[in-house]
Amino acid sequence: MSSTTNQNKQQTIKIVAFAGSVREASANAGLIRAAQGLARSIPHVEFRVVTHLVGQLPLFDSDLEAAEGFTGAVSEWREALRAADALLIATPEYNYSVPGPLKNAIDWASRPDDATYSSFPAANKPVAIMGAGGAMGTSRAQYHLRQVGVFLDWHFVNKPEVNVNLWGGKPISDGATGDLVDDATRLQVKALLDALIQWTTRLRTTTTTTAADDQAVAEEESKASGLLRGWSKADLKAALKEQKKRERAEKKAHRKAAAHA
Repeated sequence: MSSTTNQNKQQTIKIVAFAGSVREASANAGLIRAAQGLARSIPHVEFRVVTHLVGQLPLFDSDLEAAEGFTGAVSEWREALRAADALLIATPEYNYSVPGPLKNAIDWASRPDDATYSSFPAANKPVAIMGAGGAMGTSRAQYHLRQVGVFLDWHFVNKPEVNVNLWGGKPISDGATGDLVDDATRLQVKALLDALIQWTTRLRTTTTTTAADDQAVAEEESKASGLLRGWSKADLKAALKEQKKRERAEKKAHRKAAAHA
């Protein structure tokens, strides 16, 4: 095993978790609390629950964003996601899709930090999803959530899929509190949590080992191309700077078009 892999495995993984329901006795909030309890025994993992912020967010409105920026609960929400190495989401299923509060929270998290469209607080995160609902759990909502996450470049854990059937005849959660009471379901939550940690570690290792290599290769290719044209080092430096500027502008235009379509 490489030293890079060992180093990454020892680094703390900060998981930010939330449910898409604002109901006080939500079984989905109970799943998040169960994961929080399980995470306490896992080394090098910090686990923060921010479900309360989902219900505090105003309805997304670009006029409100323009007038007030990111303040109050919106700012706290965005910064909580920014600080996360990975996200864990428990979504209910309303009318075959994700609930309004969850979609609204993601909409606020998907807004760029400034007019350059160069940074987003929740972009490029490993994400695991689970949910408790009817006979199919929340499978359709989870599939929609995977589509919603495409814009933010979320990297979803594919397996295991945790779809909890609350109508199966046996008690899954406490009706008064939403707390998880079923041991078999708790094992499913633990398996998903383990998979998220492994996935986050894998992506972190891949990013660490390839980002610098990719940049070096790109610069060497550009350098070689420039030298073949007979450019001076000063001309080559200026060309590389202009190329990076164009790439940033193209990315900004793409993000802006997608956000306002």
